[in-house]
Amino acid sequence: MKRQQLAPEIVEMYETPLTLEEFERRTATRPTEEEVADFMDLIRWFTGRYPTVKDRFAYVKRKYAEWTRNPPARTEHAAQPGNAADEPRAAPGPRR
Repeated sequence: MKRQQLAPEIVEMYETPLTLEEFERRTATRPTEEEVADFMDLIRWFTGRYPTVKDRFAYVKRKYAEWTRNPPARTEHAAQPGNAADEPRAAPGPRR
């Protein structure tokens, strides 16, 4: 089996360790209620679109292959809402 290669930018992001100060800075702010609600909406969408573990792993495998095959600049267009067939169209509006 051929080993998939990550784009250099992604490798650098994952392999560069964070300093303790940077980690604390990034984790010091709690998400807002709206951010939590949006996150939960995305989880509900994802688990509705991919209801089984098998479906979810197939999605992850497909997206991993896509990202390791194409540099981020080429896949940026597909990441925009409405451009990829298996992606949500847009983030849900504010909750009332």
